[in-house]
Amino acid sequence: TLTLTLTPLNSRHVADDWRGSTQVFLPNDDGAWKAADSFSSSSAFTINRPAGSPQELVVTEQNDAAGADVPARLLDPTVAKLTPALLRAAAGYQAVAKGYSFWSGGDAAAMDAPPADEVMLEVGIAVEDARVRLKALYAPVPEAPHKLTAFAIVRERRNGGDAAVWEGDAAFDGATGKGLYDPPSVSGEGADISLYEKRLTLRLPTVGGSQIGAVSLDWTADTMRYQVDRKFRELAGGLTSVELVEISAADAEIHPPDW
Repeated sequence: TLTLTLTPLNSRHVADDWRGSTQVFLPNDDGAWKAADSFSSSSAFTINRPAGSPQELVVTEQNDAAGADVPARLLDPTVAKLTPALLRAAAGYQAVAKGYSFWSGGDAAAMDAPPADEVMLEVGIAVEDARVRLKALYAPVPEAPHKLTAFAIVRERRNGGDAAVWEGDAAFDGATGKGLYDPPSVSGEGADISLYEKRLTLRLPTVGGSQIGAVSLDWTADTMRYQVDRKFRELAGGLTSVELVEISAADAEIHPPDW
């Protein structure tokens, strides 16, 4: 599984190598969202321990040729480098069990951050050798601090093949997502979008600013169901929590959340 707790190492160490597919969604002229492109992709999590310096989690991503309309920033890592000290809610980076969330832009503390005018949020769930990530890109607009311009769903296997289609894979191929198992409370009615894909449901805000908000990803991976939420009061910045729900898919049908 994806491990974000960095242990002392004496040399460079490749922690995880993932391969799979990236599916990009862009808005139509009428504001509706469409699947715009899909292509093979890969990513790697590497732990570096430079002499005399704190350890670094280095993230790299590679993608096959994407369409001209796909923002280049969306294809880059959300965060290129992280240190253990940054894995805390106040900084905006946190991991819990099989879930995690990163961000970049604005006054992000992560090293090698992108230009301040764009914000990218990422949430992910890793289960054994399978992983799903949601990356959302926001840009400043006159009517709001930030507006959603594109997002991507990344489906990966550890050391998986290069195929962009995962037909028959029980973790990725199957019935359409059924919604969020435990929808978080958010402010700003109508300011979120929901999308239902194979085995996935996602919900994310369309605009930034001060709000009680959340980016959520619900994934039924074979017989288990997971939901990760990045909860915040400001799109760009620290988060209030990263929460993960883990329940069997069968139990989720008959036992609603009661907490």
